Amino acid sequence: MKSLPCLALIAAIGLAFNSPAATPPPEELLPADTLLMATAPNWTQLNADNQKSAASALLADPAMRPFVEKFKAAWAKDVVAPIEQELGIRFDDYAGIVSGQVTFAIVQNGWDGRPGRKPAALIILDSGDNSKTLTKALDDLQTKWTESGKQLKTSEVRGVRFFEYEIKGADLEKTAKRIFPLLDDGAPDEGTTEKKNLSTGRVHVAQSGSLLLIGSDPKAFEKLLVRQSGGSVPALARLPAYERDHNALFRDSRVRGWVHLKKFVDIALEDIRANAQAAPANPLMPMPPADKIMEAFGITGLRTLAFHASLKEDGESGGMFLGVPEQERAGLFKLLVAGAKDSSPPSFVPENAASFSRWRLDAKKAWADFEALLNRISPQFGMTLNFILAPVGKEQDPNFDIRQSFFGNLGDDIISYAKPPRSGELDDIAQPPTLTLISSPNPAELATSLKMLTALTPLGGGAIEEREFLGRTIYKVGLPSQPNGNGGFKELGIHFAATGNHVAVSLDAPMLEEHLRGVAASRPLRDNPGLARAAERVGGMNSGFFGYDNRTETLALLFETFRKDPDAFENLTSTQFTGIPGIKLWDAEKRREWLDFSLLPPFEQVKKYFGYSVFAVRETPAGIEFNGFTPTPPELR
Repeated sequence: MKSLPCLALIAAIGLAFNSPAATPPPEELLPADTLLMATAPNWTQLNADNQKSAASALLADPAMRPFVEKFKAAWAKDVVAPIEQELGIRFDDYAGIVSGQVTFAIVQNGWDGRPGRKPAALIILDSGDNSKTLTKALDDLQTKWTESGKQLKTSEVRGVRFFEYEIKGADLEKTAKRIFPLLDDGAPDEGTTEKKNLSTGRVHVAQSGSLLLIGSDPKAFEKLLVRQSGGSVPALARLPAYERDHNALFRDSRVRGWVHLKKFVDIALEDIRANAQAAPANPLMPMPPADKIMEAFGITGLRTLAFHASLKEDGESGGMFLGVPEQERAGLFKLLVAGAKDSSPPSFVPENAASFSRWRLDAKKAWADFEALLNRISPQFGMTLNFILAPVGKEQDPNFDIRQSFFGNLGDDIISYAKPPRSGELDDIAQPPTLTLISSPNPAELATSLKMLTALTPLGGGAIEEREFLGRTIYKVGLPSQPNGNGGFKELGIHFAATGNHVAVSLDAPMLEEHLRGVAASRPLRDNPGLARAAERVGGMNSGFFGYDNRTETLALLFETFRKDPDAFENLTSTQFTGIPGIKLWDAEKRREWLDFSLLPPFEQVKKYFGYSVFAVRETPAGIEFNGFTPTPPELR
C-alpha cells in the first residue's frame, strides 16, 4: 500500500481538471471483490450543491474576502505554482474536465492475507464529454515527464495502455510539504537518499473512454474494463451485502462510502489461526486465542460499514451504518447500544446550551454484560477484575461492597450538557462549563461509592474534600494539574453530588452548584420550535441516544479572540493537541501567511452562516445507525 500517497497526489491533479457522466455508476463499474469504496457519483452536482451550503456562502461573503483572498494567494504561491512548474502544466488549462464520478476503491485483487499478495488501490475520474481534453492533458503530462529525464514504462490491459509513473520518496515528501506548508518548519531533510528511495511508489495511469484510471496495479483494472465494455463480470452492485446497504442508504446521497468488513475479519481470522498453530504456547503467560477475543467482543459479527452525506434546501445530512445483524450482535455492539427510550432534553437544559447528549444505556446491565464478556474470553480475566475490585472501600468500611453500592445503583440515563464559555480567555474556551448526570435508584449511595472508587485512580484514594451545600454533600477529588492556554498550569478537580434521581458530576464547581439550586431554565432547549423538526431527520428523540451541538457562541468568542490576537491560535492549539505548553504544531510565521486572523470580520457580520446540529443513534435489525443533520440557518433559507 506504499502507492497510496502517490495515488493521492495524482488524484489531486486529476480533480483540478472539474456536467453528468455517460458511464455506469461506480457500483456497476467496480468488481464484486471490492473491499472499500468512497465516491461522489456526480462531481458536477456535488459542486453545485456545495455552492448552496452555508460554508460556501460564508467564504463568499464580502466581509470574509480579505481573509479568503490572502489564503488563496498563499495556496497559489506555495502549492499550485511549484507543482505546475514541476509538471510543466497549468491547472487553469484543465479546469472543468471532471464532470462525472470521482471514486476511490480498494479491490481484493487476489489478496488473502498471505505474504506476496496485497489488495490494489484504484481511482476513477470521469471526464464525461471532455474526453478529448483529458487525452490532451495526459499527453502533456507524459511529454513533460519524459522531458524532465524521467522514464515511463507501459503495459496493456484489455487493449488499454497504462503508463507507469515512478515517484520517489524524496519527491513525495517535497510535494507533501508544499501541499501542507503549515507543517513545514523549514528544517533540512534528514536521511540518506537510499532510505528515501525505500518509499518509492509506482502509479499506473490510463484513459479508457471518458475515464481517467489511476491505480497501484494495472491488472486490478481488468474486471472494471470488462464491466465498462458491457461484459458480464460480477459487479459490486450485485453483491447482496452491498445491495442491501445501497438500497437503504445511498439512493439520495451525493457522497457515499462502503467497506466490506466481513472480508477483512475473515482474512484476519485465517491469519490468526494459521499463526496460532505455528506459534509455541507460553505457559508463563497464557492468553486466550485472538480469534476467541474477537468473537467475544463481537467483531466476528461485523458485516459492512457504510457512510453517506447529502445537502438539500433545508440542511445538510449524513450518517454512518454499522452492519452487524441483530442475531449476530454480541460483545461491545450489544453491550453499548441503548434501547429505544426517550432521549429528549430535560427541562433544566437551557436553550443556549452549547451541546447536549442523552444516552439511555442500562449501565447496570451493561456492567454485568461486560463482566460476562471478560469471563467468556478467559476466567482469569474475571478473577483479575474481582481481585482489583474486592478491596475497594474496605479500609473506610469493612462491609462496603463496590458491586452492590456502585454498579448495583447505576440507572439507565446519562445526561450531559455544556454552556457557552464564560469569556474569551483561552482557558474558558478550551473548557466550557459542563455537567453530567448519572441516573440511579439510590443517588446518595452511588455518590458515596463513587468516592470510594478513587482508590482505583492514580490518586490512590488520597484526600477527598467534602462540603455542605444547600443540604447536600459535594465531594471534590483532586486531579493532576493541566497546561492552560497561557503557558502555565491550572488545578483541576472532579466535583459531584447526589441530587434528585441522579448523581451530578462536573469539573466546574459553579456549574454543579447552579444545578443543585434547582433553578429552571427560563427558556429550555426542548421548547426550541425547530429542534423537533430537525430531530425527525435523524429518527426522532426516542432512539435511546440523541445529541445537539450549537457552538455559535463559542465560535463568536474564538473569532474575536483570534481577530484581536492572532497568535492566540498557536497557544490554544498547542495545548489542546499536544497537552504540553510551548510545543507548536506548525510554524507561526507560515501560518500568518496562510491564515491571517487579523483580517477576519467581527463575528456579528457572519453570524447568520452558523447554526446547530443534531445527531442520534438507533438499532435496526440489520445494524446500528448513526445519523446527523444540520438545518440551514434561518437567514439563508
